[in-house]
Amino acid sequence: MLVKVFAGEVAPKHKIIKELENHRAQHQDKLKAYRAIEEKHFANPQTLPLAEKYRYLTLQQGIRYEVEWLKWCEDTIKFLREDNSN
Repeated sequence: MLVKVFAGEVAPKHKIIKELENHRAQHQDKLKAYRAIEEKHFANPQTLPLAEKYRYLTLQQGIRYEVEWLKWCEDTIKFLREDNSN
């Protein structure tokens, strides 16, 4: 997606926005799945055995990754929609 946006001038803006919306939906689904895992298996992470704490920490990074991608998608969609050039 980053490469497509980087070279976005070669495609119609509405197509780039549509790609971003699709990408956003995929990241929303992934984040929802990660949050469900967190709720089901890691409600109280401090009480977990050490091996599970490492899994929890890995999951937390996955959640952060998805949150950041969603923020970037939202910001980029908004920016492109507000832009008045072609």
